[in-house]
Amino acid sequence: FLFVGLKNNPDLRVVLLFGYNSWKSGATRFLHQIVNPLNEKSIILAGGQVESFTSLTSENTSAQPGDACGVVGLAFSGPQIQSATVLLDQDVADERTAEAAMQRLKAANIPERNTIGFMFACVGRGYRHYKTKRNMEADAFRKFFPNVPLFGFFGHGEIGCDRIVTGNFVLRECNDIKDDLLHGYTTVMTLIHLGLTK
Repeated sequence: FLFVGLKNNPDLRVVLLFGYNSWKSGATRFLHQIVNPLNEKSIILAGGQVESFTSLTSENTSAQPGDACGVVGLAFSGPQIQSATVLLDQDVADERTAEAAMQRLKAANIPERNTIGFMFACVGRGYRHYKTKRNMEADAFRKFFPNVPLFGFFGHGEIGCDRIVTGNFVLRECNDIKDDLLHGYTTVMTLIHLGLTK
């Protein structure tokens, strides 16, 4: 990570990680090797795992989808970046508990202007999980953050925990390298504030 500026970057605030073909032998160990060193810093780690990843610019034209496993990511750096994540675990199964998770995210006091939201949810969550209505988690997000665009996907594993990083303030529920950031049958909701425009 030294050559890409992640590990020793004091301004690093957020890393979104996307693992692919994580069902392959050794893929979980590989993903832990990426996540664990980054978890030592006071940054937001969030993302998910998908079945496959296709690159339109790949030079390896003989490879078939599913041949390899890997991780791609997107980093946000700078003192102006603020972010927060919440983990909706398996116990979040109704509108009340989904909204309680969004209240935790709202309590982070991330400015909503110039902010984007991300939702990384297990494919097992949704209408059948909530048994009452569709889009339960996205609707709960929209209720508390009506002007924040929300992007995301349903995948096969989620990355994240409850964490807030704003300027000099850091709140981490998962503090140590031993805290597992890789989950299943959960949703990770993330806010990223890009700073105020002049």
